[in-house]
Amino acid sequence: MDRMGRDSDFEIVVMVSEKKNTKNGHVMLDIEDLEGHAKALIPANDSLLIEKAKRITQDDVIGMKVRLARTGDLLIVKEFAWPDLPQRKSRTSETDLGMIITSDIHIGSKLFLRNWFEKFIQWINLDVGTEKEKERVGKMKYMVIAGDTVDGIGVYPTQLAELEVKSITKQYEQFQEYLLQIPETVEVFITPGNHDPCRWHDPQPPLIKEFLPQLYGMKNIHFLPSPAWVEIEDQKTLIYHGSGLIGLMGALNIPPTKPEEAIKELLIKRDLMAVYGNKHPYAPEPKAYMLVREHPDVYIGGDNHYNAYSQYRGTTIINNGCWQLTSDYAASKGFIATPGRVPQFNFKTASIRESRFDKQQESSPAEMQEVKK
Repeated sequence: MDRMGRDSDFEIVVMVSEKKNTKNGHVMLDIEDLEGHAKALIPANDSLLIEKAKRITQDDVIGMKVRLARTGDLLIVKEFAWPDLPQRKSRTSETDLGMIITSDIHIGSKLFLRNWFEKFIQWINLDVGTEKEKERVGKMKYMVIAGDTVDGIGVYPTQLAELEVKSITKQYEQFQEYLLQIPETVEVFITPGNHDPCRWHDPQPPLIKEFLPQLYGMKNIHFLPSPAWVEIEDQKTLIYHGSGLIGLMGALNIPPTKPEEAIKELLIKRDLMAVYGNKHPYAPEPKAYMLVREHPDVYIGGDNHYNAYSQYRGTTIINNGCWQLTSDYAASKGFIATPGRVPQFNFKTASIRESRFDKQQESSPAEMQEVKK
């Protein structure tokens, strides 16, 4: 390092293996690259950098501008940055079509809100709603189900006592019956979640064909892994159930009611498994599927059962609620559910509208107008 000079700044790209706060208020980082290890100090007197450093997590890959300390091999950090997304406006499409988005159905649970979900199926089929509403819903030519289609078996402690259907085969039979009611004019994209028995570790392969033979034979139903990228109406859509958010939310003290803030951090870090295998396991693959290699126009997630929407550098963030009341186990972890709320994304305007099936109108669900992001 001496050849670089002790009075000159230089730039490096490193992975953070450990972060510690010193008794003097500095932040000490253990960093590494393909050539070796080093220690980097963020000085306590740089208040802006210290505040920014609160968002550094273990396994972060960041670029740094550093200078060698006057003695030894310690690096003094002058600035650092994550890969991040470039600044840009939201992409829009010429066609006035939309996408229905949902997740976390949890069929098989005693807490599954069957009446609300069946009203939702009626709504998709234009069997309920005003004429104006039916006209708008008729433009919803796409649908995404972002994981946890069924409740599964043995996913969390005490689950067996909360199951109405204790057979995974029968859970999927019910899911299949519902999906067969979706109009064939709607293209449906389905990804797995941590309650689906395909593989708990991320990345997850598609749902198992043997459980859903009729759906696998449908031309309008597409089974994808999680995470998955799909281009819909010229918009790059990233679908990820979101189990890996739990580790990041814990590391950054983000509450379960702010999933959009955690998703923003994933986009900034360009890594869906930003905290490597901390709370949710990771399955090594030849390709790093958890990296955000491209700039998504739409991010769709679920998992924590809380509806949230946001916009970050041209990416529309949509996090789904669920179709299940909050279990005692989830409540003990601080989760709060927003069941029966279904966002729809319009490709022409890049806007979101939310329909609420938790309302008890006879003819139509209550609707929010355009959601503020």
